Amino acid sequence: MPGTPLDISPVADGNINVLITGTESDTEVVSSLERRGDGITVRAASTAATGRELLSSGGINCVVVVGPELPGAAVTEFLRKVRDRHPRLPLLLLGGDDDLVGEALSIGVTGYIPSAIVRDSPDVLATRVERAVRTATRRGAERRRGELFAKAQDIADVGAWEYNAETETLWWSEQVRRIHGLSADAQPTVAESFDLYDPEGRKTIEAAFDQALRDGAQYDVELKLDGSDDEKRWIRTRGEPVFEDGEVVYIRGSYQDITDLKRRELQFESLHDASRELMEAKTRMDVARIVSDASKNILGYVMTTVRLADEDEEMLRTFVATDQTVTEAGKRPGYRIDGDTPAARTYREGEPEIFDDLDRTDDEYERGALRSGVYVPIGDHGVLSTGDTEPYAFDEPDVEILGVLTKLATGALTRICSEQELQRQNERLEEFASIVAHDLRNPLNVARGELTLMESASADRIESIDACLDRMESLIEDILSLARQGELVGDATNVSLDAVVRQAWTNVETRSATLTVEDEDIDVLADEFRLQELFENLFRNAVEHVGDGVTVTVGPLWDGGRTSDERRAVGFFVEDDGPGIPRNRKESVLEAGSTTATDGTGYGLYIVSEIAAAHDWGLEVDDGRDGGARFEITGVETVDG
Repeated sequence: MPGTPLDISPVADGNINVLITGTESDTEVVSSLERRGDGITVRAASTAATGRELLSSGGINCVVVVGPELPGAAVTEFLRKVRDRHPRLPLLLLGGDDDLVGEALSIGVTGYIPSAIVRDSPDVLATRVERAVRTATRRGAERRRGELFAKAQDIADVGAWEYNAETETLWWSEQVRRIHGLSADAQPTVAESFDLYDPEGRKTIEAAFDQALRDGAQYDVELKLDGSDDEKRWIRTRGEPVFEDGEVVYIRGSYQDITDLKRRELQFESLHDASRELMEAKTRMDVARIVSDASKNILGYVMTTVRLADEDEEMLRTFVATDQTVTEAGKRPGYRIDGDTPAARTYREGEPEIFDDLDRTDDEYERGALRSGVYVPIGDHGVLSTGDTEPYAFDEPDVEILGVLTKLATGALTRICSEQELQRQNERLEEFASIVAHDLRNPLNVARGELTLMESASADRIESIDACLDRMESLIEDILSLARQGELVGDATNVSLDAVVRQAWTNVETRSATLTVEDEDIDVLADEFRLQELFENLFRNAVEHVGDGVTVTVGPLWDGGRTSDERRAVGFFVEDDGPGIPRNRKESVLEAGSTTATDGTGYGLYIVSEIAAAHDWGLEVDDGRDGGARFEITGVETVDG
């Protein structure tokens, strides 16, 4: 039957299936095998043709041909066809003349058994069958293991080696020779193999090998091949002694080229230098240049571009492109963030992308000689891209190592952005303080001048006015002082909400307005002076915009809503019973300069929002329970009294 030669059938459950060809099932030969009990199952064929048919059905572990029962030509033809089709199947010849035996052995039978031996010792045939099947099964398993091992070596670029302690010979597989740069037929001695490494590596492998041979110790070492500095290659080798009667007879192991792994380890170490530079960077351009230099000079990616998002997050603008990038791809443009370019998708999705063939990108941008590229996000700040003139130049390890660099860059850019935002906040704070100082000092000076001209007012009235003016002066100086320190609030302490509310109420010209405080026994963690100022501005806002007779209510906010059985306060509210704030103005009322009052400055609610933000509190503008304006301050650390 034409086709690929078949291997020996596996032995199922320890039972051996034997095909006897050239005899009937009730003969002495069959009986001698069947007496083994459950260990051997016999199938008999009286002719060669029947034997081939039974064999083709599968499941046969051994074939026994009874030579005297078949014509010599039929026997040799049958043996030849079985061996061609089943080259590893155990094949025994039982009996036959000298010519037949010689022909059978030339064909490749497993063994020959004289008929007289079986007649005198019937168990001999069964023993030979079992031995032949065991040997074939073991060799088949070893062969399969060898094939799998060879495949594994090819995949992992790992080679096998063996040292025979008795003959003092060393064997290297083809992969090992290739790893060491030797010819295909080279088989170095142990001493010659040691000379392939640099002096330090030679000492290491000699000591490890000697200890394995002497003490039976396993080893796993990394060595550097001896060569020029530009071509240093790293090798990892393992050795495992094999014992017989307590003596080391073999040492077997593997070799692996780990040059790429070592190079990446060195690259990661070198990135620490870039990390220090990034920590000292002052601007986004500084970061872009450091990243570009590190990508090129440390990691070896010479065609690199760094793009960062602009303030409006509309464009990824090119900050730095290496000279090699410009040479191969031309001047690199910026990309729209909402576009369909690889860089834009990487930025939006926050995941790296590898392009094996940039010619297949569906955008209108020209990339010159670049054929492959990898794009790695720099957090939410931008994208690092690098290219190559060959397709399929990048893989996941490239993404991994570039990802380390972009994470360092992300931290640096986040720090710079935070510092810039803090600077802007300080500038706004200084502006805020200047506005308050200006708006307060003008009427303050007028009031002090008028006060000196008052002759008919009572002493108590003058004293009260003078106290208010002193408070205004303190407020101005305190705000200016804090602005110079870059802070809007000082240290937070436990403050009685009821006490600070009532004190703020007395500091505001409330005319006929009414104050109601709910759940008075609550403390909040805050800067008392700033909290009082917050309430003063909210009270003043209610009186100025609602008018005489307004009722202002202050109370805590409860977890889960405006009321709760557990009564855990998470903030507080201030509301009035006036007409409220139109929906289209709820957001703008907190902006600086926003006012509807003819004599208002528009900074009262803005100051409230700044004080809340400085405490890390939330501020929401809502409708009151009676339809008026309601201001909810959340995120406040409160303590129920």
